[in-house]
Amino acid sequence: MSLVFQKPTASDYVAIAEIYNAQNEPDHHHPPETFRGWSETPKSDFYIKRYIADLDGEVIAIGICRDDWWSYTYPGRYWVNLYVRHDYRNQRVDTQMLYYALKDLKPPAQEVWTVIREDFLEQAGFIKDEGFEVQGRTWGAHLNLATLEPEKFQDVQRRLETDGVRFLPYQTLDDLGKHAKVQALHAEAKRDMPLFEPVVTAEFDDVEDEATLPETVMVAITDSGEIVGVSSVDRGDTMLHFGLTAVTAPHRNRGIGRVLKALTAAATKDLGHVHINSGGAGTDTPILRVNRALGFEIEPAWLTLARH
Repeated sequence: MSLVFQKPTASDYVAIAEIYNAQNEPDHHHPPETFRGWSETPKSDFYIKRYIADLDGEVIAIGICRDDWWSYTYPGRYWVNLYVRHDYRNQRVDTQMLYYALKDLKPPAQEVWTVIREDFLEQAGFIKDEGFEVQGRTWGAHLNLATLEPEKFQDVQRRLETDGVRFLPYQTLDDLGKHAKVQALHAEAKRDMPLFEPVVTAEFDDVEDEATLPETVMVAITDSGEIVGVSSVDRGDTMLHFGLTAVTAPHRNRGIGRVLKALTAAATKDLGHVHINSGGAGTDTPILRVNRALGFEIEPAWLTLARH
């Protein structure tokens, strides 16, 4: 038996998809065609290499080694994702692939980072072999819009409206400065978000970006015209996902975020969509509690681990 690490070819697409999908939740499953670029020269400004482990003509593991995470780079830091077929897990195949991927790096790796969902941890032998330590946790969530019950938040919405907070579609605002106001609101919220670099990046969402579904953007606005909250939905590669739901500091803990997110989800449902994702950092955050109240199914945590 001969184990060989090499660049994948077009004939490996099916095996690559099966191995990858077996260690990712259904929302992130991809058909073999998605992996076509694995056998082509990457068109990227960043270092990225993809590998397979071939055992006597069979693909039993796949790996990616790169120097960026969401286009963020740090000198000497590399990111790896390694996946092994179920019948070869915990036999040091991924550990061998790790060393193969790192041996020719220039500059050499000072840190190796990876991200893996908590319930897949036992399938990743290299985590135990190489002493990776948890740096932080993020979470994902999924909502079947057929189960959405926005009327559950109508009492909260009426109370807030009595207190002088209205909820309106962003598109209906005549305020010429509304874009700048929402961008400033996002910037304020980002400064207060729980994060650990570089998993949550510092870029600000833009509700007028082409990725945003314009009909879903909802704002909370006071009687004085101050925009104090915003929520929106973005298009994704495989599924819609919530953008940043943000509320200004003086108006938090009043239920504004819950109402905004419920109205945004309802607008998304009205457009004919069925499923939507959400996510964030931390394990007990206000937006996570909002998602639970809305009926999101909260997925097991994603762990970011590193070996220095």
